[in-house]
Amino acid sequence: MASITTWTRLEPRSRRDSLERGLQAAVHDPLWLLARQWQLGEFNGEDAGSPVVARLQIESASVTKVAIGPEGRSRDFHGEAAPLDVVVEAEAVRGSDGGTLRERVEAGLDLLRRLQARRVSRAVRSAIAAAAPLRPPTGEELAALDTGTLRFLRIMAGRVPDGGALARQVRRATPAGSTHPRLPSEWRVPRANRASVREVVEEWLRALESLMQEGRPRGSAWIPERLEYDFRLAARAAEGEVVLRAREFDGGGLDWHAFDVEPGASLGANVTRQPHVDMSVPAPATFRGMPASRWWEFEDSQVDLGGIAAEPEDLPRLLLIEFAVAYGNDWFIVPVDLECGSIGRVGWLIVADTFGIRTSIPHYAETRRDATWSMWANAGARQGADVPRWLFLPPVAARTMDSAPLEDVSFVRDEIANVAWAIERVVESASGRPLDRARDLQERAELRRDPARDGPPPASGVLSYKLASHPPANWIPFLPERTEPPAIRLRRGALAVDSGAPAEGPRSRLLGDANAGTTWLFEEEVPRAGVRVVRRLRYTRWTDGSTHLWVAKRKTVGRGEGSSGLRFDHVVLAPK
Repeated sequence: MASITTWTRLEPRSRRDSLERGLQAAVHDPLWLLARQWQLGEFNGEDAGSPVVARLQIESASVTKVAIGPEGRSRDFHGEAAPLDVVVEAEAVRGSDGGTLRERVEAGLDLLRRLQARRVSRAVRSAIAAAAPLRPPTGEELAALDTGTLRFLRIMAGRVPDGGALARQVRRATPAGSTHPRLPSEWRVPRANRASVREVVEEWLRALESLMQEGRPRGSAWIPERLEYDFRLAARAAEGEVVLRAREFDGGGLDWHAFDVEPGASLGANVTRQPHVDMSVPAPATFRGMPASRWWEFEDSQVDLGGIAAEPEDLPRLLLIEFAVAYGNDWFIVPVDLECGSIGRVGWLIVADTFGIRTSIPHYAETRRDATWSMWANAGARQGADVPRWLFLPPVAARTMDSAPLEDVSFVRDEIANVAWAIERVVESASGRPLDRARDLQERAELRRDPARDGPPPASGVLSYKLASHPPANWIPFLPERTEPPAIRLRRGALAVDSGAPAEGPRSRLLGDANAGTTWLFEEEVPRAGVRVVRRLRYTRWTDGSTHLWVAKRKTVGRGEGSSGLRFDHVVLAPK
């Protein structure tokens, strides 16, 4: 038999056209409500006045020293000159050659345009361009260059000057310690044009050096064995020096929570500021989904606290709901002004309420002996140490414009072959453009294939013995090896191809750079999920209006394990 469901529904009904009586929400038995309020203790006086004035003592100190790398030397830091992102992430990209082929060509053409704008004769410009032309590639270089770079060289080689070579000629001709450049003798500039050409060259060199912020070739903050940045900052407060260290910064957005306080460390920071007192009016804290304090007020529907599903053992969600519903209106905000690039902490806080009572509010670490954790403070590096109360406001760029990856390398585990692989998906070509490594290998293989020499493929059904399979050349193996004390690390290796010749090495700067290339890794740095590291250009504008362009790396989570298909001592069947 089907069940019959019944319910009772209460609906308001007004006998009049006016809504005035209904909006009054009149109660027919106010004494009953008063009795219920008395039973719930709502009539008990708590002397809870509202805060009206807050006096806050702030201790702050500016960061004056920086040390790049775990063993880097301390040097002065000026946060108003450039963002901290540039100081930490910028890498040396142009080197002694002056950069990629495209950068050298653009630099040379820029010099010719500047000379033409100053009405320097065509003969002088031609002589300067002939002093350092962009040379064509040699036979060995042709075999290693991609098709895009080859097309670029066919157009530019021998027709435009090499800006990097021109800059080196000027630096060689300029005496050491001189602030003004000298013109090289091979330029053959007439005496009547030397003054104007020297001014143009000085402006050109200044623009060339300020185009991109570069780090030092050695002593970079990037740790190749960890695939992350490591650096330290220091400021001197009234009680002593405070050293902050970003030990595991992956790149990208740099903020205060990336730093830990290192007790006992020192970088030689200088005293910059003294404690000061601020007076302000506390403002009630608000957040989305907060229950409305007024009766006839519609609440925000973007956050539905009643829709949060929580089990009895789900304590974090229960605490969140209790805070938002019961204690959300008990918090106040006291604004504090701190300089960008400084550390700060609260010395003392005195609040005056509407009754004129002044209350001194201590730090929570002073009320509990076992307080070893803090939410809004940089954590300490040692376990069991006192809770550091310092909060660092780093001078970082609020927004940046990032280019497409110049290089994209994925580190994956191959459990079947017991090998880790670095897969070069995108590398920076000689012309400075992102290059799809797999497509480039395929195009170069088709160009090298000679049907007359290679002959027709073997007939189907023919068995062929293979000593080992050949993964793609952009798969670089990292082999496990034991170290002392007993541990395992991953050492970069190479696979042999046919005829015993060594395989093509890495083409990316992430792996093949002489100063910052990854030749080995700690085993824990390549988890089962994998790791992805990209290099890209970053551009931002600083507080003084200056623009900054640099090349940075960033590490993110990979896409899981990978299989290269590597096999040894196997027989294959020739394709049809």
